[in-house]
Amino acid sequence: MKGWAPAIALVALALAATAIRVPTLAQPLLEKHPFRQTWTAYTAVIYRDSGIDLLRPELPVFGPPFTHPQEFPLFQALASLVMRIGVADDAAMRVTALVCYVLTAFLLFGLVRHVAGSLAAFTTFALFLFSPFGLLWSRASLIEYLVTAAMVAYVWAGLLYRERRSWALFSVALAAGCVALLVKPSAGVFAMIPLGLAVVSGDTPGVRGWLRARLDPRFAALFAWPMALAVGWTLAADGYFLGKETAAFLAPSNLRGYYLDSLAQRLDLNTWRDIFGTIASYLIGPLFVPLLLCGAVAAARVGHRAFWIGMALAALLPIVVFFGGYRRHDYYVAEVSWSLLAFVGLGAAWVRERVRGGVGTAFLAAGVAAGMVVMWTTTADYWGLAYRERYDSELVLPRARELAALTRPDDLVVVVGRGFDPDVLYYARRRGLQLTFPNPPLGGNATAAVYRELPQGPYRIFFSFDPARDAIDVQRWWRWNGVIGTYTYVVGGSPSDLRRAPAVASDDREAFESAARDARPLVSAPVRIPCDFRGASIGRGAVGTWLRLSSDSPLTARLWVDTLLGPLPLRSVVALGPEVSPGSGAIAITCTGAAAVTVEAAVDATLPGR
Repeated sequence: MKGWAPAIALVALALAATAIRVPTLAQPLLEKHPFRQTWTAYTAVIYRDSGIDLLRPELPVFGPPFTHPQEFPLFQALASLVMRIGVADDAAMRVTALVCYVLTAFLLFGLVRHVAGSLAAFTTFALFLFSPFGLLWSRASLIEYLVTAAMVAYVWAGLLYRERRSWALFSVALAAGCVALLVKPSAGVFAMIPLGLAVVSGDTPGVRGWLRARLDPRFAALFAWPMALAVGWTLAADGYFLGKETAAFLAPSNLRGYYLDSLAQRLDLNTWRDIFGTIASYLIGPLFVPLLLCGAVAAARVGHRAFWIGMALAALLPIVVFFGGYRRHDYYVAEVSWSLLAFVGLGAAWVRERVRGGVGTAFLAAGVAAGMVVMWTTTADYWGLAYRERYDSELVLPRARELAALTRPDDLVVVVGRGFDPDVLYYARRRGLQLTFPNPPLGGNATAAVYRELPQGPYRIFFSFDPARDAIDVQRWWRWNGVIGTYTYVVGGSPSDLRRAPAVASDDREAFESAARDARPLVSAPVRIPCDFRGASIGRGAVGTWLRLSSDSPLTARLWVDTLLGPLPLRSVVALGPEVSPGSGAIAITCTGAAAVTVEAAVDATLPGR
């Protein structure tokens, strides 16, 4: 292709790649890894509403203060600017990610063309844009493609600087390196390898010449400054998290086991197969894997051999070092996609040079077409997630709507059952504390020390993602608790804190005795409620129904009193308002978590706080 044809072809491919993704941009951030997508988005929403503060990013899900410097929030700041021009929050996150993705593609084309020629660059560009992996993750609310864009820009501008000694190129390389290492040090640091190893025209031959080039103050600065900023940010974040009990488990120093993983896991061949299976199936394509191998062969024979050794290390070392991250999160592959696909492009160019005549070219074209068909047809279940308009397999959105409807915007919410996944709080636009139970090697904040502080804290709402299984017994740390929805509860130190909840509970037996003094008894003898889902019925009071309860397993028993309300953790006193079982003369009660619950006494009396 001559003249403007190459540029037109590139733009056409980029526009086509963008067009096939446009229908997916309004999808909720729930199709895959919602914890990471909504984690990123919540900070951007706060920036949109309260202004950008890069040094004090907030993620309001681990209790106040809500500062959360897990990563340098440049991507979130950019997304907030897109929100401010009127783009819906989720779509703004996806648009920002997609822009970073397309920018990575163009930068990658420039880098590969510089070291391997136009054919290798064009192949790399096309496969990067049209891989199933790229289709799914290019429009996800993640920081990864901002990092890849910065990494590629860093390497390319760094190479050009060494060749041309331009201050402008030095400035671009330095800025890109700082962005890559600040936003995600665990990815950006590996871009230093190909830049550091590359030999350019004008370098003095031999070891001394190689060392002299790398001791150049400006070239050394391209490594020292980004690394210093990354180390400084990481150390500051580590100190902050270690000083915050509810988020200490997320301190970088406490995440080493999570990301580095155990020796046993590293020796598990099935895990390696899964990681490289993701790369082969979704990123490269099964029929294009031979091109990757051809690229490795070509790299040993063409110019820029040291650079290609660095590229190979940049592709493999992140997986080897941060094995735990790659084992658990397939989107981590985005961080090595640029270097892996560069080898595929190099291999394609190497093969094309050896194809002779029209027949060989026809076979090569047919092979490429077959490779694309196989890659897309065998991975439809993967990339197809992007096209499910309202994908919400865990029913996060209905739960978030309930939480938003039953609470006030300034309420702080304790959440159980969602780990460190902030999707419910994000979509409800609520702040709070997510109780995360340890799941080795990842720690948690669900400790007795944190529990003891809860009643003295600002929390008056408790939310359970799955009340039948979650640790709703945490509500016992408050003197009173009540249920107001299927998943939503109120907690407090007195009945007046419970917002006229239809069902409330406490271990304050004196409250029952006070209510029973002049009240009409509803049972003449204790009633045993078997915890077999059949339960038993208790006469319903005219103004309210007070129950004094006991059980053989009081710490694990749960009580259901209404099909529209979540279960209550069993406590010695339960009071039910007239809203429970209206129009019926009896209340059906069921229980779980024990052999039985006994109603020792029941009276007709008004609920406390009314």
